[in-house]
Amino acid sequence: MQKNEDDVLVHSSFHSLPKRTCLVRFSAIVDQDTVTDTDDKIESEAGDQSNVADDSTKSALQNALEGFPLGLFRKDGFKKLPPLRFEDLDLLFYDVFLVVNLSLSISFWVTHRVDFSYLPVALNEGCIFSLFWILSGLYHGAFLMSAVDGHYGSSDAAGGPKAAAALGLNTYIGAVNMRLVFALASAVLHHREVGVNAIEELIPLEIGCGIFLMTMWRALHSYVAPRV
Repeated sequence: MQKNEDDVLVHSSFHSLPKRTCLVRFSAIVDQDTVTDTDDKIESEAGDQSNVADDSTKSALQNALEGFPLGLFRKDGFKKLPPLRFEDLDLLFYDVFLVVNLSLSISFWVTHRVDFSYLPVALNEGCIFSLFWILSGLYHGAFLMSAVDGHYGSSDAAGGPKAAAALGLNTYIGAVNMRLVFALASAVLHHREVGVNAIEELIPLEIGCGIFLMTMWRALHSYVAPRV
């Protein structure tokens, strides 16, 4: 009985309020609920973006650890290697031509400024870098027919020039790593500093220009190469 009397009092007091006051209070309640829902939505979207960023960071770190040569030290690292063979010889020869021509151009036009006496040294450096490019390419499968689409396949949306460019980038980074290790080992054996001789003076520009050259070349090759 007491409860019914309280309901009647509340109902009567509500109707006794002015109409404008009721509308203002009702509008304030609705606005507060809307703000709460918006805040919850913003926090949810921020959490999703944070999770995506964390996943991409972990994926990039995992790809780096599985790359050359760290991937060989992981469990079953050798079993994950692509077939160690040359299927696209034309692509291999043009890769070697570009790498050797890069070393010659850097020496002749930039480092030693139109000095023909340094061309044999630059040719030697180009051959060394080409050897490391071939070794890194065998590790990444850069000379297989599937390399034209980054090993994704022509029907896969993830393949194409972007995947081929990423494959070229990974291959060149592997070649750079081997070249730097070779330079450090040579300096230790000869008890000298790194980069003081004529052949190692080309390495800094080979790294910067070569990454751009080989990445763009592989992307262009993927774009114009016919699919069988």
